[in-house]
Amino acid sequence: MQDLPDKAAQRLLTIMDPVHGGVKGAPKFPQPMILELIWRVGVRTNDTDLQNAVTRALDGMCAGGIYDHLGGGFARYSTDEEVVSLSF
Repeated sequence: MQDLPDKAAQRLLTIMDPVHGGVKGAPKFPQPMILELIWRVGVRTNDTDLQNAVTRALDGMCAGGIYDHLGGGFARYSTDEEVVSLSF
């Protein structure tokens, strides 16, 4: 039964933005359920492509956009396809 989440994560990887993080296109909104599935499968299977997709999305969220100071969390991290350039 583990093959279903694995297949879903691989399919979701095709809609992830490999340059700017998150889901391709704009506007970029946090997708916690998508990120959690991809992350869990990536960790379980040791798939670095899946893990990197989530890390890239989270780095982009932390680097820019709107942080909900009243309710906490990320409301929207970019209104266009590009996010702040990261240099770590």
